[in-house]
Amino acid sequence: MTPLIKRTPNWRRNLDQVRAVSYIRQSKRREDDSQASPEAQREKCEALITAKGWDLAGSFADVGRAGWDPNVERPEFEEMMTAVRAGHVDAVVVFALSRLTRQGAFEAMKIEEELRRHGVLLVSVEEPFLDTSTPVGVAIFGLIAALAKQESDLKSEYISSTKETIRKAGGHTSGMAPYGFTETSE
Repeated sequence: MTPLIKRTPNWRRNLDQVRAVSYIRQSKRREDDSQASPEAQREKCEALITAKGWDLAGSFADVGRAGWDPNVERPEFEEMMTAVRAGHVDAVVVFALSRLTRQGAFEAMKIEEELRRHGVLLVSVEEPFLDTSTPVGVAIFGLIAALAKQESDLKSEYISSTKETIRKAGGHTSGMAPYGFTETSE
């Protein structure tokens, strides 16, 4: 990314051009999930940036990185936040808030607060009503973040339950069949 002039949080009052970046995240690469593929996310984020007349200053993508696990490193997210802290970004565009984090409202609010402290807008393609400049907007933001975590937790419970059912029935749950066994489609 080309270093630009650092702006203060009040820069929007007398500046027309917004330097926007897109942030894309997908936990696992799924060929059948074209709606949330990294390419589709990037395309939709960049279309929104263009529609708003903003400058595309960069794109950051963490593919194969879980958003729910605080122990998973997201190097592209960290690089984006470094650019934010350096004053090189005016807006972060995500496909959906769940792409930013699935760690719940507290973590999402920490990210949003840091963006706001640096005068950076957070914009979501799927949640165009997201506006954290008002108390109601902050409440809605927290609710959406909590729902993203709940969705992640429910998926995890479902997968664990399904694997346990398959194991109890004597089935194999993941990866290749153990040595000496073959998969059958009975």
